[in-house]
Amino acid sequence: MSEVDEATSDRVVDLAPSVAAGVLESLGAQSVISFPDLLTHGPVSSDSKRHRKERLKYLRDLYGSLYPGDSESNKGHVDALMRPLEQGYLTTEQLGSAAGRAAKGGRFVIWTTPTFEDRLFLWFACSALLEEGIAHDRISIAEAQILLPSDNPDEARYANLSQLEEEDFEAVFDELFYPEPIYIDTAANLWETFATVSPRQMAKSVGHTRKFFPQFFVFIQDYAFLFPQATDLGGRRRLPEGVQPLHLSEFDADLFAKLSDTEFRSAEDVIDDDILDKYEYLGELVVLARLHVWSKAKKGEEPYIIVEKNDGADGADPLTQFKYKLSARGNALLKDGFEAGRKLPIFTVGNARTYASKTPWVSLRDGLRRDFERFSPAE
Repeated sequence: MSEVDEATSDRVVDLAPSVAAGVLESLGAQSVISFPDLLTHGPVSSDSKRHRKERLKYLRDLYGSLYPGDSESNKGHVDALMRPLEQGYLTTEQLGSAAGRAAKGGRFVIWTTPTFEDRLFLWFACSALLEEGIAHDRISIAEAQILLPSDNPDEARYANLSQLEEEDFEAVFDELFYPEPIYIDTAANLWETFATVSPRQMAKSVGHTRKFFPQFFVFIQDYAFLFPQATDLGGRRRLPEGVQPLHLSEFDADLFAKLSDTEFRSAEDVIDDDILDKYEYLGELVVLARLHVWSKAKKGEEPYIIVEKNDGADGADPLTQFKYKLSARGNALLKDGFEAGRKLPIFTVGNARTYASKTPWVSLRDGLRRDFERFSPAE
């Protein structure tokens, strides 16, 4: 336990995403500070107060898109979703301060897994504790490394905290480790990197930290799924007539592919087990909100996705309220791609805004390797 005073060493604060807090408390954890937000989507900031403000605005807008209209009922549903976030969303500064008060000189345990969402929380939490001046030797890590079944061992992925059983948490209690100071410093620096740099620099920075976070491909693959893909990076190769050099992100393409251009489908049919498994790190409501974003169009234009309200649907459940169909315009976008500069619905992740600008960031794939470049159309 390094230099932690024995008289206070039994004062432990567990820092964990909200999905794990209840399990930890049921296992006897005395002081759990939970974090109610996935950081894998939407704007983030390395400035604590700005981060909280931007996140809450973004999340209210996101939930509002699932309950469109100004009815008191819809406002109530959005308020109910936002309440735990507004009450429990701490900035990195507040998180570190709250943890410091709760521990009263004791130690801290940060819960994580080798997944995109849980790694981001680890980095966020390390940044918070260091901002508060918590000594490195008072910080320990509880990391569950449970591989999920996979047909390809090279692409095997790990369970995140929400997928673990109670016995998995019990096993990790016995395997806490106190990392070297450079591990915690690196984690905190990666949070600032995620919040401030370009996708290319983000991928390089994560790649350079494989000593501490060896599951590099998992993180970058999930990150890359959110960026448009390039058929021809420089726009110099002659493409078949009608085919454009840019294509939808894998995330958007997967959603479009689940839709029919001849019949309406329910949200449950579109957001099936395959989508939920692949985009576990975003969450069901974020995926649903993305469908709605693609249904917006300028006056006189056909939307990419056609949305119609289900008669008699449960107004409290956004998954049952609407049905979805791919328009002819959406089908063409999926099959043929798009030209640089077309205005498409932006998706924000970290410091990146996908589809933004005439030279958007694109994901490039070479086997398991993922790179990011600015697309520069040919003159």
